[in-house]
Amino acid sequence: MVTPDTIKRWHRQLIAAKWGYSSRSTRRKGVMVEIRTLVDRIARETPRWAYLRVQGTIGDLGHRVRRSTVGRILRSEGPEPAPGRPSSWSAFIKATWGECAAAD
Repeated sequence: MVTPDTIKRWHRQLIAAKWGYSSRSTRRKGVMVEIRTLVDRIARETPRWAYLRVQGTIGDLGHRVRRSTVGRILRSEGPEPAPGRPSSWSAFIKATWGECAAAD
């Protein structure tokens, strides 16, 4: 037989185990270093692309990253945002020199 006090104690323990936040992490995991370097590389090689296009390219490669995360990465360690990046012909040639040589 079980007494009402035992049932109350079990219930308190169950609630404490379910709603105890001690086992949960309060800090979010950061973005992988691989993704950070990939975002930076894509942004430097294609200077006219905005955050959304960089995010789409990374998604095509199999990584799930939000546009705001791409923007935060580029603001912290990448080149300037797309409208301010150099868009001259010489900048394009310098960014795609290897691909141009391989195509010849």
